[in-house]
Amino acid sequence: MTSVSSFELLLRLGLSFAVVLGLILGAAKFLRNKPGFGRDPKAPKFDVLDRISVGRSSSVALVRLGGRGLVVGITDGSITLLTEAPELIETYEEIEAQRTESQEASNASKSPRTNFLQTLRELTVKKS
Repeated sequence: MTSVSSFELLLRLGLSFAVVLGLILGAAKFLRNKPGFGRDPKAPKFDVLDRISVGRSSSVALVRLGGRGLVVGITDGSITLLTEAPELIETYEEIEAQRTESQEASNASKSPRTNFLQTLRELTVKKS
């Protein structure tokens, strides 16, 4: 039986680890560009702009999906479209722009989340 030094064992271990890691990274990069793996570049862009908890395991979210504004209800078991609201997207973007401007000027400003909530209430409350 031959004697192998600790240095040789560590060197073999390090090289083996580098080869396996390289194969994993190479496969991930290769598969990322294949259909069915990773994000499809042709798929519409999906952004969750804001999310408000309304209970223990439920919330309402403002979502932008391919340029459309959607308000969705989210629970543990389902996601339900509540309404399509492009005006909320515009309002949210205006509020975010104002917030960014006011933060640059000073930190004493009204919360954009409060403005968003108020706008959401005004749009969803039944008018008699």
